[in-house]
Amino acid sequence: MSRFRSVSRGLSWALTAQMIMSAGQLVYAALTARLFTPTEFGGFAAALSLMGLLALLTTTGLPSFVLKESELGGRAVLTIRLCGLLGGILSAVVFVVLVPGWLLILRAPEGHMYIALLAVGQAIGPSASIESALLRRELQPKKDALALLISFMLASGCGALLALHTKQSWTLAVVVALQLLLLAFLSRLFQSHKRVQGSPILYRTVMGFTRKITAQNTGFFLLQRVPEWIVSALLGSSALGQFTRGASLAQMPATALSAALNRAMQPYWRLVTRPHVADRAMNDAATLSAGFAFPIFGIVAVNAGALVDLWLGDGWEQAGALATLLTIGAGLTVPFGGLASGQEMRGNFRHVRRAQWSMAGSLVIPLFLLFTTHAIWWAAAAVTISSFVGLFVMAISSATSHSGLRVRMRSRLVRRLASLALWSAGLSVVGLLAGLEAARLVSPAGRLTEAAVQISVAGTVSAFAWLLTFRWHETNRVLSRRGVRLPAFVGGRPA
Repeated sequence: MSRFRSVSRGLSWALTAQMIMSAGQLVYAALTARLFTPTEFGGFAAALSLMGLLALLTTTGLPSFVLKESELGGRAVLTIRLCGLLGGILSAVVFVVLVPGWLLILRAPEGHMYIALLAVGQAIGPSASIESALLRRELQPKKDALALLISFMLASGCGALLALHTKQSWTLAVVVALQLLLLAFLSRLFQSHKRVQGSPILYRTVMGFTRKITAQNTGFFLLQRVPEWIVSALLGSSALGQFTRGASLAQMPATALSAALNRAMQPYWRLVTRPHVADRAMNDAATLSAGFAFPIFGIVAVNAGALVDLWLGDGWEQAGALATLLTIGAGLTVPFGGLASGQEMRGNFRHVRRAQWSMAGSLVIPLFLLFTTHAIWWAAAAVTISSFVGLFVMAISSATSHSGLRVRMRSRLVRRLASLALWSAGLSVVGLLAGLEAARLVSPAGRLTEAAVQISVAGTVSAFAWLLTFRWHETNRVLSRRGVRLPAFVGGRPA
């Protein structure tokens, strides 16, 4: 089996699991949005953001180290597991100490009720990530997808039942802690490769790589979180709840797509030794991810207000207004995440740092306007502008420092992404116009009926336009070049 087909098989399993999880998250969010207030969600988001930051600062590089090493014996695995365990315990202690002050700064006192359960998740998280990476290293995508899916379904099901029974918002944190615990257990259970003892791994060898990964992942985390932290500090936990719920409409599917791509591709980067082959693989992966992500997020973005009305119900109108911009930003992160992950796994940290600094610079003006106007819209604009700048810089960053072949490859990638973005915007707008006209015809039936009709018609028209025009765009050409057979009606060649 070719490497591309192996990656494709792994991607199909990962994507199936992530799609089911994304659908489950949407259902769970719709349920809890009707049980708890924006203020309670804001407190949860504030506490959860500190948990994520501490996890990045302690052990985030260990899973990447597991995946990049060409040889990994039993002694090395034991050392990594011990590092993860100790790092998790340390970060949990630091979390408990820092979180009261953190919630005070973010004006989110409601977050105190989540501290105990999130501290448990903080302690388990590194071990769960390491065990999941060890399972992926074995190139067993089916087992990896099952571990991820089962842990999510069981944790979310328990959380939903508790929420319905108790009507208490602390149940939101149950899902976080229980999912990490189950993922660690199942990933360890599903591992089957017998490792030789091998030579012990030096602590400085592990830390030398993980330090770089940690620095860059922390940078990405801060770029994502700073706008919402400022929203919370300026406007309070209710505004943060509206912002995070609006963002979650797109972030859940964006995270699902990005996670599926990374889980499928990361174990293979250590096997690609020729730089020009790796560059071509990265460009094709970015094109394919953009070719499928841009149309999906374009359709969601233009219909975001109607989607939030149906999804979350009354009281979340501000989230719906923010969701359009936030969805565009989330769509741009899918190909960007693939490019950044590929460069990191190949040790090309310079290109990723360049993109991060560019993204940080692009935040200055919209965040300044957020400070001066207290208009939450500028926080959403900051997220979208930063995502656009990051993708653009990542696509062109290494062009000037390489040979003519690679310059052409980078230029070709920029053209591909631009054409895909324009194509996706066009078909999304065509669908929206049809949806709005259909919604106007049923307006006497009420707001929710209008929203349902708009979404159904807009999505159908845009999807049909996508199928009709697929034969002419870049994704089709990449798939054909890689030997993937497509139906004739979307531009595939007969066998």
